[in-house]
Formats: sequence, C-alpha cells, structure tokens
Amino acid sequence: MSSFTKNKTMTISAKIISGFLLILAWPLAAAAQEGDSIKTYHSIEEGLREPNKVEYLEVINLTDQDSLVLLTSFPNLKGLSLIDYHFGTAPEALSQLTQLRELRFINDDFYTIPASYQNLVNLKKVEFIYDTHLNLQSTFQFVAALPALEELRIEGLSEPVFPDQIQFPVQLKVLSLRNNHLNALPEGIASIKSLEILDVGNNELMELPTFIKMMPNLSTIYLDQQPFLRFDYAFSILKELPALSVVHMEGNHLSREMVELFTRESFFKVFLDEDHFMRTNHYTPHINMNLPPMLGTPSSTFKIPINRN
Repeated sequence: MSSFTKNKTMTISAKIISGFLLILAWPLAAAAQEGDSIKTYHSIEEGLREPNKVEYLEVINLTDQDSLVLLTSFPNLKGLSLIDYHFGTAPEALSQLTQLRELRFINDDFYTIPASYQNLVNLKKVEFIYDTHLNLQSTFQFVAALPALEELRIEGLSEPVFPDQIQFPVQLKVLSLRNNHLNALPEGIASIKSLEILDVGNNELMELPTFIKMMPNLSTIYLDQQPFLRFDYAFSILKELPALSVVHMEGNHLSREMVELFTRESFFKVFLDEDHFMRTNHYTPHINMNLPPMLGTPSSTFKIPINRN
C-alpha cells in the first residue's frame, strides 16, 4: 500500500471515529446543559422510605385505590403520573394535592374528572395520554378552572371528538392534540393568543385553518406525519405567522427542495426526516419522532386539491 493511500485511509477512519464520538457525546452534552435531573419515584411504597425528598412520582397499575390517600405524605410533591389506572373514576384523593405543578394521566380508563380537582390551582401542566374513554366536557370544565395552567396535552383518543365550541384555556403556552385522528382543528384554538407551541402531529389534517394566522405568539408548530395535508396551502398560511421560528414536518415524504420552494423568503426553520435528531429542550412529543429518512414520492402525495366551494 502506498503512503498516500495509507494516509488517506487513516484520515477517513479518523473522521468516522470522530463523528461517532460526537454522536455519543451529544446527549451527554445536552444533559450537562440541563443540569442534574430530579429523581422520579416509581411507587408510593418507594416514596414513603424518604417522603420529604419526593418531588416526582409515578403510580403504575395500582391495585389498591385506597392507598392514594398516602399521597398527602409527600409535602414536596410537584409532579404526579397516574398510569394504567383501571377503576372507572378518576380518584378523588388527588384533589388534596394542592401543591401539584404537573399532573399526567396515561392509559387510564376513567370517564369523568371530579369537580374537586378544581382545587388544584397551582397546576401548570396537565396531560391525558391514551385515556380513550375520556369525557371532554368534564375534562375542559376541569382545565378551565386552573388559573396557572400553561401546558395541556390531550393525545391518543380513539376518534376525533373535539367540537368547535370547546373553549381552551386562553392562557395556554403549549397545546398538544397529536394522534387524535383529527381531520380539522377545532376553532376554539383561535382564542389562545398566548400560545407558543402547537403540536397537532400524527393526525389526518386536510388543510390548516386560516385562524392560525391570528396567533401572534406561535413560534413552533408540529405537523409531522400528516398524510393528507396540502402543504403548499399550509405553508402559505404559516408564512403569515409573525413569531414562527420552527415547523416540524418529519414523516411527510417531503424533500428539502420542495420545502424550499414553498417557504421562499420565510424566516422559520423546517425540520424534515434528516433533522430528526435536533430537538429543543422545552418541549418533546410523546410519540417517537426518530424516523428513518423517507424516500421521494410523487407530488400528488402532498398536493391534494381541496374544493373550497
């Protein structure tokens, strides 16, 4: 082997190893920027061993509903997740946890929210994920009574059940309605003038409503995995948002060239499949967005004619 070929091979190898190390170091660097994470306790029993240290708790597949009264033993509890809860009614005991900042219900089977949950006035984040029996009227009565609420996620419903007349809390900064089979967005979203992040990914939207233009603080929108969306019309609306900086379009078979055609003279960044590793720390979708690169498809995939008559 010549010295030139040998040196060239060593250079290529060094670049590959260097790139691999950068990939490994990226999550560590991100974690270092975020600081030390707070421990999450995974059962009431585990938390009772050091109750004053418990700030975040997951209660999974509970078999004894009465044990929830022990949650008042954690004076510093800030975040609670209730996962795989199968007693038909959301537990009344949670209404005593007035210090809570975050409340998550994941894969539970209750229908209604007790009126006493309106006592949880310090909640900033509420999530309902794959709670397929959820009664939306009861849910929105609950969240409407939360003056500090900034983030609301209702995801994974079995059918599109958001009527236009539903009123969202007007002080929200983050709203996620992803994975709900929506083919249109409820008009109530237009009233959230403070909204900064809107996640409606993994739905079945045909087009973006014009009321999106009237959201002055919207900086990030997730439109990933939308097989029927008319993207040329969608981008014409997005270009009129004054604060928009990030649009997520992963999983839509879009090429960079097509996006650049639609977004000419725009000031926002569009994330496609090849950008899936780039995320902000402020908000992360529940559904995995680490998608493989998509192959190109005919233009008819993302240009569906809409009859506006």
